[in-house]
Amino acid sequence: MHTIQSTIFWKTALWRVMPAKRTLSYYLPAGTQYFYGYPAGEDAGFVNLVPPETEELVAVRPFCCAGKDVSVISFAATDRSCIGPKLSQQLRLPRIISRQNTVLPASIDVTLRGKERNDAIKQALLKHVKPGTFMMAQPYTDAALAHLYQIPPSLSFWLNDKHSMPEYISPEFLPKRLGEYESGQAFVEQAATLPLPFVAKASASSSGDGVYICRTPADVERSAKKLGQLEMTVIVEQYIDAVKNYGVHFGIPADSSKPIDIIGVNEQLTSPEGQFLGGVIRSQELPVELVDASRYLRHEVLPWIRKMGWYGIGGFDVLIDSQGMAYFIDCNFRMTGMSAFHFMVRNERLHTPLISFSASFTGTQAAFERAVLAPLGPGICLRLIAVSHHDGVWRCNGAICYQNHDNDLPVEAIEQLLGRGLESEALTQVVESATQKQM
Repeated sequence: MHTIQSTIFWKTALWRVMPAKRTLSYYLPAGTQYFYGYPAGEDAGFVNLVPPETEELVAVRPFCCAGKDVSVISFAATDRSCIGPKLSQQLRLPRIISRQNTVLPASIDVTLRGKERNDAIKQALLKHVKPGTFMMAQPYTDAALAHLYQIPPSLSFWLNDKHSMPEYISPEFLPKRLGEYESGQAFVEQAATLPLPFVAKASASSSGDGVYICRTPADVERSAKKLGQLEMTVIVEQYIDAVKNYGVHFGIPADSSKPIDIIGVNEQLTSPEGQFLGGVIRSQELPVELVDASRYLRHEVLPWIRKMGWYGIGGFDVLIDSQGMAYFIDCNFRMTGMSAFHFMVRNERLHTPLISFSASFTGTQAAFERAVLAPLGPGICLRLIAVSHHDGVWRCNGAICYQNHDNDLPVEAIEQLLGRGLESEALTQVVESATQKQM
C-alpha cells in the first residue's frame, strides 16, 4: 500500500517535470513528417480493422498538437477545401498551416481498401516524404520505404508487438501469459483446452482489434473463428477483473538532454470486446492507484526504450484490479486516440473534465451545424477536433467539456446530442451505463 507521503511526493515529482505546454515539436526532431496512419488489413503482420472513414479522422488529429517544427500527412477528405473554411471556423477546428500539411491524393478515399489502399499510400509517401524525416504510427515495413524513416520500422514494430512486452516490463506488472501460438490456427487447435476466463489477442494490433475476451465456450468459438485465419502470433493471457481501465501517456524526447515525461492519464471507454471507443480525462492529477506503475514506467521502462533508440509519444493501457494491482495490457509506441486531447488540455485549449468520442451524422450541412453548434447547457461545451464529409455523412472526433458534478459524466448533454442525430458508440455506452446504475 502507498503511504500518503509517498503518494504526494510522486504526484508532485511527476507533474513538476511536465510544464503546462507541450507539442510534438518538443519530442520530435525539427522537420519531422508525421503520419498517424496504420496499414490496412494485415499488411506488415499488423491487424487493422479500422475503416478508411475512421483513418481519415485519425490522421488529422496531430494538427491539434504539432507545434511549429513538425508537419502532418493527412487525407483529402479532412482538408479545409472539402469541409469548407466557413464551417471549419464555426466549429473552431484546429488551424492547419499549409506548409505543415502534406495532403495525400484525393483518389485515396473511402472506396480504396485493403492491399490497393496500402499500395496507393506507399506510392504517395515515396513521392512526398523527404528521406530520414518520416514517422508513422504503425510503420509499413517494406524495404522500399526504409530510407524514409527516422527510426528503423523494425524497432517500432517490435515495440508495438504485445509479444515483446515481457522483454521490458516486469512480470509483476503483466497479466499471467497462459499461452503463445505461432499462428491463429495453432491457437484454434488448443483453444478448447484453455481454462476460462481468458483473453486471446493478435500480438500486433491496436484499438482492441484482434482482442477477444473469452468467458464462455461460445466466446472461445467466436474468438477461434476471428483469429483462426491469422498468420501472426496469438497470445492468451489471464483475464483481469478490472475496476479501472486507464491510458497512461508518455513522451520520450529525441533530445536526450530532455527528461522523459508522463503527459497525462485518462480512463478508457471500451466496448465489451475491448475495442477503444473514447476516454475520460477528469483532471491533470495522477490517480493514487497509478503512482507505482507510472514511477516504474518513467524511471525504468522508458529509459531502457530510449537506450534502444526510440523516441516520440505513446501510451500504455493499464488495468487496476480490486486489490489495487496494476497490469500493463497493451503497448502503443505512437499517438493514440487520446493523445491530442491530453496535449490540448496541457496547452489550455480544452478544460477538464472531458469525455472524448467519435460520431457520425447523416444529413445536410445545415442540419449537422444545428446538431453540433446548439448549446448543451450551463458549463458544458462541445469541441470538435476533426471532421470529414462523404455523401451526406458527417464524421467527427471531439470532446464534451463539462463542470465536475461529483465526477458524474454529463449524461443529459449526451442524450441531447444523440437526440439531435449524432451516432456514437462511446456516447451511447455512457448513457446505457448511467441507466443501468439507476436501475
